[in-house]
Amino acid sequence: MRRNERLAKIRKLDGRHIPVLIIGGGINGAGVFRDLAFNGTACLIIDKSDFCSGSSAAPSRLIHGGLRYLENGEFRLVSESTRERNLLLRNASHVVKPLRTTVPITTWMSGLIPAALRFLHLSNATGARGAGIVKAGLLIYDWLGRREKVLPNHYMMGKQASLQHLPLLRDDIVATATYYDALVTHPERLCFEVISDGMSENPSCQAFNYMSVTGQNDGKIQLLDEISGTTVSITTDIICNTAGPWIDKVNARLGRDTAYIGGSKGSHVVLDNE
Repeated sequence: MRRNERLAKIRKLDGRHIPVLIIGGGINGAGVFRDLAFNGTACLIIDKSDFCSGSSAAPSRLIHGGLRYLENGEFRLVSESTRERNLLLRNASHVVKPLRTTVPITTWMSGLIPAALRFLHLSNATGARGAGIVKAGLLIYDWLGRREKVLPNHYMMGKQASLQHLPLLRDDIVATATYYDALVTHPERLCFEVISDGMSENPSCQAFNYMSVTGQNDGKIQLLDEISGTTVSITTDIICNTAGPWIDKVNARLGRDTAYIGGSKGSHVVLDNE
């Protein structure tokens, strides 16, 4: 969109009533935007920077079904996640690819008691997971992922076959388990295409990046175009805050004091694998 065309469209927003305002153009906001557009609801999505420039631009690249949540008994979550993974593999195969994952296993039956306690929410302790636990978990994972199925089922190999297949594995394993999830190669492209789908489906839906919320007064939401400095006011029925780590900052600008965002910790291993 050219600068003058963009500015003209922004000025037309001033004084308008838009049923739904979505703040935050990551994949969550983009998904809400697309769903509303396809259901015939006029909406506006904005982001203070580029679309998919925050958390959605820096994921682990996994599109997974939540295998680890099985230990906590969250079967509904895993069922929903695996179905969404399968749909992405079908509908966005140019950016979402199958990912084969092999897990080395060093014991046959360890981990039964800790797994049972975690399943019953009696303990958070973890430990080595033996082949029996891994096999049971992957059977359930395959079964929950049967809707819109795209990926093969898991398989297991004994020590000798595993070392023949992957000779650099440590030699104290008893078996390996291989299962399939997916990865996204270009999350920014996926996010942009989701927003583009919504705009193509429903002309009453609009998307502007480099636009931020500056405040709220008498039910009117003030929006700032970060490029031109132009400000406009709109009214809306629903505000959907999908600003990720900036949720509380956005709420503060809207007059709400919240503390939804806290610390989190994740571990990633980066390998030099040509």
